[in-house]
Amino acid sequence: IVIHPVSTDVSLRPQKLILVQSENMEWIKNLAGNVKWSKKGRLSLRDSLPEDVPGPIQFYLSSIRSNDMANALACIKKSATHYFAQGYAGIVFYGDVDDAWLSSSDSSEDMSEYSSESSDETGCETPTSDSKSTSSSSDEELPLQPGEVGFCVGHKRRAKYRMLKKDFLGVMKILLEIRREQKHTDIPGQQEFLDYVDQELHMSEEDYFCKPSEDVSQPTDIDIAPSDVKDTNIRITWTPAVGAKDSYSVSITPAHGDNPIGSVNDGHSLEYIFTGLTPGTLYTISVVTVSGGVDSAATTKVQSTALAQPKKINIAPSGVKETNIRITWTPAVGAKDSYSVSITPAHGDNPIGSVNDGHSLEYIFTGLTPGTLYTISVVTVSGGVSSVARTKEVRTSPSVPGAVTILPFDVTFNSIKIIW
Repeated sequence: IVIHPVSTDVSLRPQKLILVQSENMEWIKNLAGNVKWSKKGRLSLRDSLPEDVPGPIQFYLSSIRSNDMANALACIKKSATHYFAQGYAGIVFYGDVDDAWLSSSDSSEDMSEYSSESSDETGCETPTSDSKSTSSSSDEELPLQPGEVGFCVGHKRRAKYRMLKKDFLGVMKILLEIRREQKHTDIPGQQEFLDYVDQELHMSEEDYFCKPSEDVSQPTDIDIAPSDVKDTNIRITWTPAVGAKDSYSVSITPAHGDNPIGSVNDGHSLEYIFTGLTPGTLYTISVVTVSGGVDSAATTKVQSTALAQPKKINIAPSGVKETNIRITWTPAVGAKDSYSVSITPAHGDNPIGSVNDGHSLEYIFTGLTPGTLYTISVVTVSGGVSSVARTKEVRTSPSVPGAVTILPFDVTFNSIKIIW
């Protein structure tokens, strides 16, 4: 294995590198059925990979001798550019620039030279210069980008192909897992390398490509007034960041409702309203300062939306009696554990009642006074928090008068007197 010193001469960077696109790399999915590790612990790729696997990638994988494998894993973990097969096949990491960044215009010549001179060196069948990339259109031929690795072949060490570093790490993980399945002993440092790969693969794209800059200051605080918290809306304001800033990026998690990542330009009113949220849900709100295309670390705040009221209280005419009232209601949207029901004035045997969510949504108030106007309230309860009450007024039925009495002397030829 050969590790070359880093060159800071950016003039050595190539004009074009062909991108191997992830969605076209079906060969990665088929590795498990094709790849074998030799008895000596070296990758055996003879007749195992499809023709569309770019030659430089095959050369790199097949050029690692068993006694160099531990060094290769260490170099990959350090993102250090290195070569095998006396420098004919190698890998280039973004940010570790060396002579492999030279123009790739003559790579076909290098590949044919490698094919004719190094098949014995690698011990594998060397793909010819006819090996094709899964993508070679001119609009994908670009210099190496952040988060990518490049592959080179030939004595001039010119990078020809590039792919996402996380895709390459995924390939290496599959190969090492196949090695274990084929009952080879672990390479020194293999588990540490796999742990490193898992950590890299679990990073979000934002973390992978756009790590926050310590040079751009965060907004100092996010403010949310109680009156700005509704069941489906949250309005926020924030304190401006110190220093240079072009705008602020605002977001909410989970991203319910019509809430893409929003943007507020510096100099405008520093406020934003998230809409279409779910009632009674806990959200994390983030505000990031943006300056010159660089993001600050996020300032965050956790806030729950208000609980939704029950939608409607229903009272059928047959449910209203002299001393009883039966109610039903439509369930609230969003989070809810139960419903609290009450009546005012609190006549009769009517403490505040409770009905658990999922049970029949009905309740009967008893021991009421006939002909009395009552206000009935139903409140949504979730996590010990109550919504605004849904109310409805209803009057109990008047009671039937008692017995009617007519005395004989109260009946005349033209009148009747009654008492009750």
